[in-house]
Amino acid sequence: MTLREICEPLGVSRRALQGYEKAGLVTASGRNKYGHLLYDKDAEMRIAQIKFYQQLGFSIKEITMIIDAPDTEIKKALE
Repeated sequence: MTLREICEPLGVSRRALQGYEKAGLVTASGRNKYGHLLYDKDAEMRIAQIKFYQQLGFSIKEITMIIDAPDTEIKKALE
């Protein structure tokens, strides 16, 4: 999926996605023949997770700490 194809359905701006990339939360899976970044289903799921945590009030810094944490640590953070 291109940047546009991933951003629009998830309600994420291009700038927000670039911020997620800068924070190390999301990475592009490659580029198409025109040089545009491409994202896979894993990236789509990750962006949905990020949006979920943001809706709960977590900052990008906090999300960075918990997104790859074991389930028990995520439970603690959500409490």
